[in-house]
Amino acid sequence: MKWLGILVFLLLLLPTSLLAMDYADVSVTAKPPSIIPIVEAGNVTDITSVSAVLHATVYAGGENVTCRGFEWGTESGNYTFSWNETGVFAEGHFQHCITELKWGTEYFWRGYAVNEVGRGNSTEQSFVCRGLPGPPQNFKADSLDHSTVLLSWIPGPGADATVIRGSQTGYPESPTDGLLIYSGVGTNVTVSDLDLDITSYYYCAWSSNPAGYSLTCARCRAGAPITLPAMIFVVGICGLALWKQGWIRLLLSLAAVTWGVTAMPYDAKAGITFISIAFILFITALLRLYQLRHEA
Repeated sequence: MKWLGILVFLLLLLPTSLLAMDYADVSVTAKPPSIIPIVEAGNVTDITSVSAVLHATVYAGGENVTCRGFEWGTESGNYTFSWNETGVFAEGHFQHCITELKWGTEYFWRGYAVNEVGRGNSTEQSFVCRGLPGPPQNFKADSLDHSTVLLSWIPGPGADATVIRGSQTGYPESPTDGLLIYSGVGTNVTVSDLDLDITSYYYCAWSSNPAGYSLTCARCRAGAPITLPAMIFVVGICGLALWKQGWIRLLLSLAAVTWGVTAMPYDAKAGITFISIAFILFITALLRLYQLRHEA
């Protein structure tokens, strides 16, 4: 019986010892304390006249972020617009393109992120919505005398400067084409040493700012409504129109129409003049051909 009691005691003691050994091998790792996300604002990129891309980076503080986004507005600390995305996000960068902005307006913004502890905001940043400027407005040329013209304009929206180019053969096609007439922040310039009685001068004005030049230009013309070569051409047409053969007048009318259509984009008055001459030549040519036919 004595040995039986000892055996029972050992059987009861063995499981307890093994359980104690298991507990002795278990290690406990404490979970780091949760903190509010840390958000750092980045640079604003791809700024146009109506949009911009905001950037921010989230340092989640050991917890996954469930919401992140941006807030912006036109007054510091007053964010009337917002955007966010929800889900489960790790630490890292995010961005968003905001639209429907107003040119030349300063916008204040910040990024934010939310986890189970709370919400973290970045510091407030700002940018000015400045894309390409608009072209100058009310661009015109006023002749002061036979050799001087005054060019005047209203600076285009968003312009830091105005660039004017000129040419005697047609309107300049780019801010580097033709002769540089003016580049600055003014609203008028006087151009002298011209021959306004017999020569036409074509001017184009572009706006510029750090983003570049305006996509279109403003145009104006100064000088004679018909240039010296055009006057010689008109005299030649009128002289040849006296030719008795009607088909000669038809050819001259075709030449006058071609000249008028070519001149129309540069000088509407000259273009209309040539087209009118062409019409008269065409009618008289038909009458002359009709007359010759009956005479035969």
